[in-house]
Amino acid sequence: MPIGELSVLASAMLFSMTGIVQKTLVSRFRPLTLGALGSGGGALAGLIFVLTISDIGELTRIPTLYLVLGILGGIINIGLGEPLYLLFLRNVDISKAWPMVAGLLSSYSLLSGIFVLGEAPSRYDIAGVVVIAMGVYLLSFGQRRYTDKNQASWLGFKGVLLLALVASFWVSGLTIQGFALRHMDPPLLNMIRLSAVCIFLTVMSGLGVNDILLPSEEDAALGFGRRVKKALSQGLVARTVRRVLRLEGSIAHQDSDRRRRRFRSGWSYRMSGVAVTNGSISLGVASMLFLVGVQRAGLSIAAALSSTQIFWTTTLSAIVLRERVNPTGIAGVLTLFGGILLILLL
Repeated sequence: MPIGELSVLASAMLFSMTGIVQKTLVSRFRPLTLGALGSGGGALAGLIFVLTISDIGELTRIPTLYLVLGILGGIINIGLGEPLYLLFLRNVDISKAWPMVAGLLSSYSLLSGIFVLGEAPSRYDIAGVVVIAMGVYLLSFGQRRYTDKNQASWLGFKGVLLLALVASFWVSGLTIQGFALRHMDPPLLNMIRLSAVCIFLTVMSGLGVNDILLPSEEDAALGFGRRVKKALSQGLVARTVRRVLRLEGSIAHQDSDRRRRRFRSGWSYRMSGVAVTNGSISLGVASMLFLVGVQRAGLSIAAALSSTQIFWTTTLSAIVLRERVNPTGIAGVLTLFGGILLILLL
């Protein structure tokens, strides 16, 4: 099997394994924070790859336009799409979340080909979109009776619309990065885009965007505009500026408070290390392998082979996370996979 296809299959397995770890981390970190940690780890891994198997001097020879496209595509793909996916994953089992977004990605790719590239769909393509819609329904609305109240609310229109937005960001970002791959090696592109994403998510987190995505019960009752204003005024950056302006010094705490803070800090550091390591494997290695597959085999073949991640993710979630996979869920996964095959292989 050619190197491009092998790279995509390897990336699908790695994405599935790191996705299981990500599901455990998403309850401990807010979306933008986890995204920043993961992209930072991926950027470090990307730097190692560039220094060992690529030429960092190539950076000076890349046309500015394609460098901008690589950064812009990464921010759209990972900087905007990933936090929204993590928000959904925070509330829904990964065995339902990932197959749904994979099916929507395939449908969006087809629609992009029709309306952007002017491609004429075959009857198999049209049938594939219909089958994918059925699979999304089985995994979302069809699963609501098997889940608790909180998860059921995310498996309705709200969750499907959110994943549709995620898919649009991912497809748009990948399309833009496809142009950048014409003038950049995958390891170099991966390192550059992840570095930009890490900076972007860190800044957004510091501005309080996490509070907009995950408002408190009190803030949830506010209108969206007032919620944004409050989050920005109380964000990390705003608090830091106020401390500097007020010259606030450190306040001595009692030993018990200090011990509690040390315990929380130690736990936070360990979990942050896990998040960085997981991101280095997922975004630093698996994403680079996928970009190699896109460059050598083409986006359509890469997308078809990466759909094998649906089976890996469903299997691992049942074994590791003990997520319940009922007959409706199995039918939804198989239906989605069948729709993807109709679009990409026939």
